[in-house]
Amino acid sequence: MKRLRGIGVQLVIFFIIAISIPTFMLAIDVVVTTKSTQRSNMQLTSEQTLQETKKGFETYLKTLSQPIDLLTRKNEVKHLEDQGTIDDNVKAIQDSLCASVKVTSGAKRAFFTTKTGYKITGWVEPNPANGKTTNKKTVVTNANDTSKVWYKNSIGLAARNNIYAYMSDPYKDSETGDTIFTVSQEIKYTNNENYGVVGMDIDFSEVTEYVQNIGLLNTGYVLLVDSNGQVIVDNERNTYCSGSVTSLGFWDKLNSYKGSENEYGINIFSEKINGENVEVIATKDEVTGWTLVGFVSDKETASVVSKITTATVRTGVISFIIGIIIAIIVTMTFTKEIKKINGVMKSVASGDLTQRIPIRKKNEFGTLENNFNEMVDNVSVLIKDVEEHSEVIIKSSENISEISKTTTETVNQVSEAIQSVSTGAVGQAESTSNATKEVENLAEKLHETKAYVSDINDMSVETQKLSNQGIEIVDNLIGKAQQSIDNSRLSKEVMKEMVESIEKINFISNAITEITEQTNLLSLNASIEAARAGESGRGFAVVADEIRKLAEQSQASTDEIKQIVNEISEKSQLVEKTLDETDDIITEQNMSIQDTKNLFNTISNSVNALKEGLDNITNLNTQMDDSRQSVIEKMEDVAAISTETAAAAEEVTASAEEVNATMHNLNQCTIELDEIAVALKESIDKFTLE
Repeated sequence: MKRLRGIGVQLVIFFIIAISIPTFMLAIDVVVTTKSTQRSNMQLTSEQTLQETKKGFETYLKTLSQPIDLLTRKNEVKHLEDQGTIDDNVKAIQDSLCASVKVTSGAKRAFFTTKTGYKITGWVEPNPANGKTTNKKTVVTNANDTSKVWYKNSIGLAARNNIYAYMSDPYKDSETGDTIFTVSQEIKYTNNENYGVVGMDIDFSEVTEYVQNIGLLNTGYVLLVDSNGQVIVDNERNTYCSGSVTSLGFWDKLNSYKGSENEYGINIFSEKINGENVEVIATKDEVTGWTLVGFVSDKETASVVSKITTATVRTGVISFIIGIIIAIIVTMTFTKEIKKINGVMKSVASGDLTQRIPIRKKNEFGTLENNFNEMVDNVSVLIKDVEEHSEVIIKSSENISEISKTTTETVNQVSEAIQSVSTGAVGQAESTSNATKEVENLAEKLHETKAYVSDINDMSVETQKLSNQGIEIVDNLIGKAQQSIDNSRLSKEVMKEMVESIEKINFISNAITEITEQTNLLSLNASIEAARAGESGRGFAVVADEIRKLAEQSQASTDEIKQIVNEISEKSQLVEKTLDETDDIITEQNMSIQDTKNLFNTISNSVNALKEGLDNITNLNTQMDDSRQSVIEKMEDVAAISTETAAAAEEVTASAEEVNATMHNLNQCTIELDEIAVALKESIDKFTLE
């Protein structure tokens, strides 16, 4: 089992697998590719063969149709009954028919039949005596071939592939019993009306031999099938159909144009027939309607594929054997080097570090051996260093033991100091908490003060508004007072003018009074003079009396005017006195209004100063509130720090206890380290060093 698990066996197995898999895959690929290539070549070769066969068959059909086409062009044929003498025309036609039979391979007879009853036939018979042939001729005047298939199908037939003749399906010759087919072509009058048909009976064995001689590769063959799928030329190797190809799948595809038809009208079908994979190649003749069908089995390529497969297997086996030999040689080389390295490694593993691998190769094994030697050198140096350091470790462990004892005592002292710090931190946290509460109370008072200041500020704003309104009212009063002064001054001026007018009225009244007195005197004198005149002065006396009355009335009116003017004068004096008193009152009122304005200005200035003070108080309150929040945060930070300090102190205390425990463990470890160092020294002594 060890041998099977050895690296040499594993390498050989690996090489076998590495060689087998590609070889096997290559063999499969070669076989598959060969089959595909052979199949493609088979299809191509069969297609080309059938294509050439079709060309040859078309040429053969043209060869058969040309003599018939020439006969239809002869003048005596076209004008048998309407030009010249009938006997001469018949003789000429018979000669032409016999000549056509001679030049056409497989021709049995040629004939010319008309719808009027004429049928002229010509053929040749061999003469064994002299080795020549003899022309044979017949003429029938009451023949009726118009009902025959080849006659009816020739009428009005268009050219196909430049052939105007009709090719009938094969049938039994009633005279000889041979299988023949008829090639026929229509003859027309000058007015394109049918006159007759020229035809030739051809021995079908010519076609049979031609088709049966067609070979597709080595085992393939060709059948000739009519338009109904019936086999008209069979092959002795045919095992795929019997008398008809309609039962095969390709026939329906061919008639529905579902094949892979190329530019030459060749169709290729792949079909499984009787358990064989068969390539069917088919092409249809346009003139006859017959179809050439070729069959090639995949057995055609089986021998080639078998040979290639055998060669591939042979090559694979040889490659496999060579690969195994190479694998064994390579494996032996590898295992030899590995065994050499393994022997030295065993010596090194047993403690002999003086062993080295001799390096003879410059490949990867040489690199490995060199690296191994360097590793042994490094390990030797390392062990020497370990030996030296182990002694240092022993000394250091003793020092560590002393240091751990000193550290334990120091840690105990630190633990006691930390305990005191923890107690102080707890007290500081409580004091900080109380201070925080006092700051919160102060904050509430600040908020109340801020509310009062806000109310006072609102009232000062309202007072400022009222003060401004008062100043506006005082300014209006000053304006009204000034207007009163102006009106009073104007009234005085008006009163002076009125007094002057009164004086003028008095003057005028006095003048009127004097005039009235003179008028009275004049009226009196007039009355006296009228009385003296008597009757003649009576009218003048009346006028004088009236004048006297008017004078008396004027005197009375003047007295009333004087009385009114005197009253106006007295009242004017009273008004003037009142206006003087009003001026004094307005002057005093202006002084009071000005004092009021000054008072309002003082109030406004005081309110502004109060507002500024309130704003300062508000700002101070805001600053105090901000500072209060900062103080609270700082106090909370102090409290948190105090708490953390207390917690940290407790943790330090716990850590100190852990340090004590650790130092105790360190002492134990130091003891163990001494023991390990001693054991290490003993182990190092086992190695053999240079």
